[in-house]
Amino acid sequence: MMKQTSPAAKIFSWIFALFWLVVCLLPFTQLISVTFSTADRGIVSTFYPNSLSSGIENIKQALLQTNMSPSTLQTLIYVSVTIVGMLIVSSLAAYELACFKFPGRDVIFMLILSSMMLPMITYIIPLYRFVYNLGWSDTLIGLAIPSIPSAFAVFIIRQFLESMPHELIEAGEIDGAGHLKIFLRVVLPLMATPLLTVTVIQFMQVWGSFLWPTLVAGTK
Repeated sequence: MMKQTSPAAKIFSWIFALFWLVVCLLPFTQLISVTFSTADRGIVSTFYPNSLSSGIENIKQALLQTNMSPSTLQTLIYVSVTIVGMLIVSSLAAYELACFKFPGRDVIFMLILSSMMLPMITYIIPLYRFVYNLGWSDTLIGLAIPSIPSAFAVFIIRQFLESMPHELIEAGEIDGAGHLKIFLRVVLPLMATPLLTVTVIQFMQVWGSFLWPTLVAGTK
């Protein structure tokens, strides 16, 4: 039988959830308040918007003076290429590591996980030299390719596939389906949840990245 949650635990959970919601929304409400306020109000003292016309003018000036449209479009292309490549590479790698046994499988998986412990600052110089020697500086390929491999995505997808019944793969093999066809027709449709999870996380990470795009896109 399922253990029932006590009323006190439910109340505490709701209080904590509401508190965390306020913490997450506070930066956005502060941003809106500062944008739609007159210039005489400081950032610290601004808790609520007081001028719609000032907000429209602020947004207009930001769009005209910073030339955000080309930069936003380029960032969207960079993020899209990175995410699509990450989903293809990570899903195929996790599929092989979770559903098939071969020599060195566990060692490869441990090496992939160990790469998560390395901060970017430890390998960014060799990675930049590698990209520069290939002639990929200031190119979309040079930006996206190094960002495609994701140990975290492989880990998340592999953990999901570990709980998937392997009889589905065996049934596909009995029906005569090939290795790639089983992945596309049987496994991939079941991976919607982990793929969506890693897509959201990777989107936030790539969209907010600054050091690598600045380093690569600033040289030729």
